[in-house]
Amino acid sequence: MSLTTTLKSLLPERLHGPLKEAAYRATSFLYAGDRYECVFCGGRFKKLLPRGLSYGVLVDQHVVGGGIRDNAFCPRCLSYDRERLVYLYLKNETDLLRRPAKVLHVAPERQLLKVLRRHPDFQVTTGDLFCKTVDVKLDVTAIQFADHTFDLVLCNHVMEHVPEDRKAMREILRVLKPGGIAMLQTPISLKMAATDEDLGDIPESERIRRFGQKDHCRIYAQADYPQRLRECGYEVELFRWWETPGHYGGKDNRSALNAEEVVFVCRKPVA
Repeated sequence: MSLTTTLKSLLPERLHGPLKEAAYRATSFLYAGDRYECVFCGGRFKKLLPRGLSYGVLVDQHVVGGGIRDNAFCPRCLSYDRERLVYLYLKNETDLLRRPAKVLHVAPERQLLKVLRRHPDFQVTTGDLFCKTVDVKLDVTAIQFADHTFDLVLCNHVMEHVPEDRKAMREILRVLKPGGIAMLQTPISLKMAATDEDLGDIPESERIRRFGQKDHCRIYAQADYPQRLRECGYEVELFRWWETPGHYGGKDNRSALNAEEVVFVCRKPVA
C-alpha cells in the first residue's frame, strides 16, 4: 500500500483531493519543460500524464474522451483535457466569465470549479448524487430547482451513466434561463452510426465489453448525439476548437487539449 493510499484511509473524504494534488505537485518537477502550459495552474511541462481506459471497445469504436490519450492530465493541478477545453470555450466564445451569472455545476471538475468560485459575481451551486463534498445532493432526472434558474449548467461526463438520459436533458433545459447554456460533454464514438445503449440489468463485464466502463449505460455516437439533444429542446452547436486554434494553445496545441474533442454547446431557446 502506497503512502498516499494509507493517508487517504486515515483522512476524511473532503481531504482526499487536496492530498492527491499535493502528491502530484511534489513530483511535477519531473515533467518540467516548455512544450505544454496548463491553463489552470500555469505549469509548464515537457509532457503531461496519459489518462483513460484501455478496453477494446473504446479503441474499436474510436471513443473520444474514453480511451487512453497522451498528455491528458496535468501533473501539477490534476486538470483533465476536457476540463481545460470547457474552460477555454467559456472564456473565449461566451461572455459568461465577464458578467454575473448563476451556475449549476454537476459532478464538478475541481480546477474548473476553482475558477468559477473565484468569480466575484458568480453564484455557483455544486451537485452530485453520490459525492458528499458538494452543495446539494442532486438527481439530474429530478432537479430540485425552479424553472429558469441558471445561466449556465455544467454536467460533463454524466449522461453516459444515467439510464433516463433524455429525462435528465429535459430537466437541465427546464432549470436553464432562456438563452442559457448547458455544457454536456460525454465520451463519444466517431465510428458508430448510432448510439449503443442497454438499460437492462446486465453484468458489469458486459457493460465493460460494450460501453468501456462498468457503470456506463451507453456509448453515444457523434452521428446522433446532437439530434438526441435537439429532440429534448436544445439548440445545439458543434464547436471544433482546432478551427480557431489561436485561443486554444495554437496549432501546436500548447494547452494539451484532446485533438478530436468537439464541444457540444446546448442553448435554451429564447422563445
